[in-house]
Amino acid sequence: MGVDLCIRQLEKIITAYAGEKIEKDDLKCEQLMEILKKCELVSIAAEYKYPSEVDAKLRVIDEAWNTLMTTDGSVRVMILGRVISTSNGEGHAEICDLDTRTFDGKVTIHNPQKENWGHGNQDDFRKYVFNDEGLILYLVHLEKLKQIICEHENILHRTGRSDPPLVLNGGEVNNWVPEQ
Repeated sequence: MGVDLCIRQLEKIITAYAGEKIEKDDLKCEQLMEILKKCELVSIAAEYKYPSEVDAKLRVIDEAWNTLMTTDGSVRVMILGRVISTSNGEGHAEICDLDTRTFDGKVTIHNPQKENWGHGNQDDFRKYVFNDEGLILYLVHLEKLKQIICEHENILHRTGRSDPPLVLNGGEVNNWVPEQ
């Protein structure tokens, strides 16, 4: 969204926003996506469980890639819910910036835990997610996120001092002056 907010603080605000919808198990680290769904910040666009046979697995991965590359242009961000182990429910979430899609079939994926970015094509994507057990694509509802941020602007602090104003539904919300 073009602003650098304190991620730990934003996560606390989102959890508080979910309020009574949150169950004790939702507070586990791996349950972040459940909290985001309960806040209506994300919704599932598609789920892919990989078959064991290699050619069939590649077809499913290609279907997921096609979903990323053909999702409506009004959707700017998707989260890749990488299913690492279905036996114990472990996974990993990464951000796919759909605004970076190119005509030659590339897109940027950001891994927030490692703070690294990759811009790749379909073959790169295949290699990247091949060892997973499946994939869940989540639509990110940025207007809802902006709404939550704006409701808590008086306590939020930014990590970047030169962030532009946050815009909600086409109108400027405020100048977001960083704390001194």
